[in-house]
Amino acid sequence: MYLGDSNDVFPRSINNWPRSDATLAGTWHQAIHSYVGDKKLFKCPSNSSGLVVQYEDTTKEHKFPQSYTAHTGGGTVANMTAAAGAKFPITHNGTMCALPDIKAASSLILFGETSHRQDPYFWASTGGAAPNNIHWSMINHGGTTNFAFCDGHVQPMRPQNTYGSINMWCTKASDSAPDTLRAMMQEAYNYMVAN
Repeated sequence: MYLGDSNDVFPRSINNWPRSDATLAGTWHQAIHSYVGDKKLFKCPSNSSGLVVQYEDTTKEHKFPQSYTAHTGGGTVANMTAAAGAKFPITHNGTMCALPDIKAASSLILFGETSHRQDPYFWASTGGAAPNNIHWSMINHGGTTNFAFCDGHVQPMRPQNTYGSINMWCTKASDSAPDTLRAMMQEAYNYMVAN
């Protein structure tokens, strides 16, 4: 569908970035909307935050609910993996990622759930600004959160289980898991159980 129509290249988390007019940037939600259909599908029924995505192109369909956040547009790849040549599958700067750049699509997270982050991408560091841009504010579903993978499947997992024998945040399918990644996933889990 989207990949086939875009020469196997993933969308940017924010299009046309940087722009002097950030209100016309456009997001990955807008890029895939025609393939998904109803905007309601962009919101987890368990997410009661009511936030909408930032950086939308307001000349197109907009005001998408913010429940799903791309991996990733902010921070540095080195915070996610030490693997040489790794990149973010969805990014708003640098070289865009194509399907051939991904070693194991079934093991690479494409996006995850969030309840309090208006940016359309996760930020590759801990912290964030409360209340509406907490970097790792994942939605809790009985101790797990949902992740969508590059092959199209969705899997509920604890954030700490996204690395180990394979780092599911690494396009090279490496087992490297830097301390920063471990800290981010612990922060995500702590947020889940507290909310």
